[in-house]
Formats: sequence, C-alpha cells, structure tokens
Amino acid sequence: MMTAEPTKPARHSPADIAASILRDSSYQPIRALKCSFRDGVLTIEGRLPNFHMNQLALTAVQDIEGVARIDNKVDVAR
Repeated sequence: MMTAEPTKPARHSPADIAASILRDSSYQPIRALKCSFRDGVLTIEGRLPNFHMNQLALTAVQDIEGVARIDNKVDVAR
C-alpha cells in the first residue's frame, strides 16, 4: 500500500503576498495598486487620490518576509 507524500504549501512571492493584502483593503483605490518584486525590493505602482491612502497601503505591506525595501511609485493626486 503506497502512501502519498505530503504536499508542500505553495510559496508565494512577496509581490503576490502584497497584492493579496492590498486587494483585501476596504478602499477600492488601494485594491487597484500593482506590485512587483526583485532583489529584495517590493515595488508598488498605481494612482491614489490622497497621501493618507498611500500611507495605508505602505503600512499594510511593510512587514512582508523577504522585503528589504519598498519602492513607492504610487502617483498621489494633488
């Protein structure tokens, strides 16, 4: 009788984790932000209506494992 090997949980990239966190935001503009990750740098791009939402987005993703720095390329409306 063969037993199945336990499956390893899928590892998600920091960009996938960040995108998931932002998609769960109660603020629609934050849910539309795009994320990418390379060499320890999480890049966030998109447009937000105000600085407060920008800060909320950055705070939401600041503690993701593997992220050494966040490159904030969000355009904030003035």
